Amino acid sequence: MGGTGDPLIVDQTSFRVSCNYDTLQLDILIELVIGLTEPYSTSTSTEATSSPSVIFDEETVASFLDAGVTVIDIVSASVTTNATGAIPETMKASFGAAPINDFDLQADTDDNGIPGPHRLELDPVTATSFATPGTAEVVFDLEFSGISLALGDFNIPAACLSPSLVGIVLRFPVER
Repeated sequence: MGGTGDPLIVDQTSFRVSCNYDTLQLDILIELVIGLTEPYSTSTSTEATSSPSVIFDEETVASFLDAGVTVIDIVSASVTTNATGAIPETMKASFGAAPINDFDLQADTDDNGIPGPHRLELDPVTATSFATPGTAEVVFDLEFSGISLALGDFNIPAACLSPSLVGIVLRFPVER
């Protein structure tokens, strides 16, 4: 069986999900970190950890503030990582701290005098993972399963922040 403990192999990537809501341009950055306790191989398992984050960067925060939105309610957030060439095939991470009422967008989290950025680290998911027989690489793609936001007294329509397959993000070779 594979090892346990801290990941020895780590790779990360990020993607931006964008949509328009009325005059507000919503740009949400999704960051994904995948960690393995050992390389994928045909003979052993590894512990795979998916650690996604949803980030409202300073530009996104500025667009909210320009639209007069200073606080938001974060009802939920979830990200699904799909693995091709490995079992399990999916790992879904959720934002365990949700719901958050009156999340203050005006806070300057990096002390540079500009509101933001705000990072929501979703609860990491770890699973014992096996490469499927005959595969040469394990490919992880990212599905933004949705984030539910309320701005003041109204919700952003689900169509704006609906699930979308972002695409292939990380590849890990399978050792023979």
